[in-house]
Amino acid sequence: FPSHDTQPHEELCWMHDQNYTPLSSAIAVRRNNDNDIYILDEIVLASAVSRQSAEEFVEKFKNHLNKHVIVYGDPAGRAGEKHGQESAYRAIEDVLRMNGWTFTRKVKDAHPSIKDRQNQLRAKVKNAHGHVSFFVNPKLAPYAHKGMATVQYKDGSAFIEEQSQYQHITTAIGYFVDVEYPICYRDWE
Repeated sequence: FPSHDTQPHEELCWMHDQNYTPLSSAIAVRRNNDNDIYILDEIVLASAVSRQSAEEFVEKFKNHLNKHVIVYGDPAGRAGEKHGQESAYRAIEDVLRMNGWTFTRKVKDAHPSIKDRQNQLRAKVKNAHGHVSFFVNPKLAPYAHKGMATVQYKDGSAFIEEQSQYQHITTAIGYFVDVEYPICYRDWE
């Protein structure tokens, strides 16, 4: 683990699952030409809304020098935007803006399949060639660490995840991987 903490110059990647409780998000940086992912922090709040998560984020990273964050996450957090209503992401972005942050939102219009999301994340953890490119700081991101070790499919299911308090943060991480490191399927002849 080159550094167990974020470095002040690094661009933060903030990934969300918009579940109500726990509202879960992970904070990562990309290193080694953006090929390696380091989950170095998290925000997990019981019975919270996105605005509260954003307030926690800006407080936690108030001394971080690179004030640009890339926001990833659950497409369901966009609800209401087509009708001019405040969405979960607009609430987050308002708090970021008010606290001197700039941001880029990278949230897809639709959810990936659970199976694809999990396979993409597994391939990032360790690919078919045995290369590991995904790391979690267990002290600063205990939910992410526990989730990566325990989240699995329900017994007998090929696509439904077992419900747990850790499932939401691994879902958030999966949305990030789905955007940045998707598995490309090829048609084999």
